[in-house]
Amino acid sequence: MLSYYDLHTALVASGFTVPSISTISTIALIGAIPMTLAVILVVVFGVETCKRRLEDITADELKVVAETRLN
Repeated sequence: MLSYYDLHTALVASGFTVPSISTISTIALIGAIPMTLAVILVVVFGVETCKRRLEDITADELKVVAETRLN
């Protein structure tokens, strides 16, 4: 059975490397920026439902899917 060190050595020898901490944090930051913007926009503007309850929207969507499958 391969140990962690054997696997790491095989990856390095084949040209693959484990991402460094700075690379991982950069990738996390790139993902966090749009998510933060989305949270701010939802807080400011709310969820757009055209004055309908989310339960009603879901029920209508499920009804459309059921009708589509029957046809």
